Amino acid sequence: IFSSRESSFTLSIDRLEQRDEKAKLIKPSYVDIDSNNRPVNISAASAYREENENTDYFFTDLIAQMSLPAGDAIEILANQGTLNTGTQIMDLGGEITIISETGFLLRATEATFFIHDKTASGKNGVTGIAPFGRFSANTFDAKVEQEIITLEGNVKISFDPNKPLNI
Repeated sequence: IFSSRESSFTLSIDRLEQRDEKAKLIKPSYVDIDSNNRPVNISAASAYREENENTDYFFTDLIAQMSLPAGDAIEILANQGTLNTGTQIMDLGGEITIISETGFLLRATEATFFIHDKTASGKNGVTGIAPFGRFSANTFDAKVEQEIITLEGNVKISFDPNKPLNI
């Protein structure tokens, strides 16, 4: 009587005419493609949105996974934030970590990440590790695909003499 095949279903809360409270999603996942047709996978411990028409999802414990042009992966971890599915902009808060397979790691407490452009910026301090050593600053702008980080305000960079410096 029962099939051993795995089955799935989609629950669309948009079609509910009325509900008593905000719909809270447990372990939601958002899958899309970026402007270069590469996959974008975003998951969280929980998420909700204020109203059916709203494109802003408020989340906790976000994990976003994307690919760079050469195929290297990047991962973004954040305690909390907002994902606007219309503009594909993530406003992140709490402890934020951006990691690339190419050897970059950024840590901040506030950042905005533009999914389509793969750019990030933050105005509340940043520390990090790069293939050449360590860095910190008051603000940052990162072009993730080009592996370019612009630091401003109280910039400190420590070069590791044991790592190659490709300038």
